[in-house]
Amino acid sequence: MTTLPDPARFAHVTDWVFDLDNTLYPHHSNLFSQIDVKMTAYVGELLTPPREEA
Repeated sequence: MTTLPDPARFAHVTDWVFDLDNTLYPHHSNLFSQIDVKMTAYVGELLTPPREEA
């Protein structure tokens, strides 16, 4: 079983919006730290570098 999503599930998506400066979500929602954890885990699984490099 793969952890990567099926690309066909996202075929209908034409635009992506990333809130990296708390414009859409308030700072207290801690959204970026949640994104950071997920991005680091994904890069770590994909490339398998040491965690510090991910």
